[in-house]
Amino acid sequence: MASLLTLHAGNLTAILAPSLGGALAAFREETPSGLVDWLRPAPPDCADVLKSACYPLVPFSNRIANGRFSWRGRAVSLPANFPPEPHAIHGLAWQRPWRVVECTPARAVLALRHDAEPWPWPFTVRQTVALSPQALRITLSLENRAAEAMPGGLGLHPFFPRNDHTRLRADVRAMQTSGPGRMPPTLDRAHPTIAALGASDGVPEGLDNAFQDWRGSLTVHQDDIGRALSMGATSLLRHLVIYTPKNAPFFCAEPVSHLTGAFAADADTALAAGLVEIAPGETLEATVAFTPTPASS
Repeated sequence: MASLLTLHAGNLTAILAPSLGGALAAFREETPSGLVDWLRPAPPDCADVLKSACYPLVPFSNRIANGRFSWRGRAVSLPANFPPEPHAIHGLAWQRPWRVVECTPARAVLALRHDAEPWPWPFTVRQTVALSPQALRITLSLENRAAEAMPGGLGLHPFFPRNDHTRLRADVRAMQTSGPGRMPPTLDRAHPTIAALGASDGVPEGLDNAFQDWRGSLTVHQDDIGRALSMGATSLLRHLVIYTPKNAPFFCAEPVSHLTGAFAADADTALAAGLVEIAPGETLEATVAFTPTPASS
């Protein structure tokens, strides 16, 4: 793994890998019973951001069908960046090195400047990672440097450890479903997974879906150690993507600003699905906090 930054505050430690897509390599807590990795830690010498603990989704999340969309009359074509899928996925920032702007014992600021194709609007994104004795907070700030408004979105892609004693609780109002190609999705307000997530009965398997109208907080219970991790997000991130591959020792619950498929719609519908039209010189910002807590029901 490339050069790492390590932050400490109280019993919490966060390890960053700026050159690996601005990723988080670990978030852990020293407890009386031992070390707890609250996010899946990256392996030593990791060179694959998909094996990290968490990475940023900028300037969009999830999939743009076949990498093509039109915005206010401008046709945009993005490369398929996750073969063999034909779609553009998770933005640009996770596949580019970030630079370190600032680093103190408990806080780091990373930045990425985008100037050229394939995304036709130049932007700068900053990621502020701040650790306190109580929580890890990650703030993403996306500045539009173009001379015209650009569509955009933000999100985080954390990986949570999972075993037979893991439970996920999240309040959502609708679930996007799709066929084998995952695009285009449709909205289901009565899917049984919605109730299962609210009941905190384990972790539903086989999901790769976006959920609409997330309440902005969720809890991952690790009952074998009697502790839990709460994740809370600011109001921009009102949707949640949940990925739970079968028999995997991890799952993902990704706070995002827009639904999958938003770029396939006309501008007004896309904005209703959570895309934001960022004016020239303006900045879109969101924060996610990860807080270890004693276990509760």
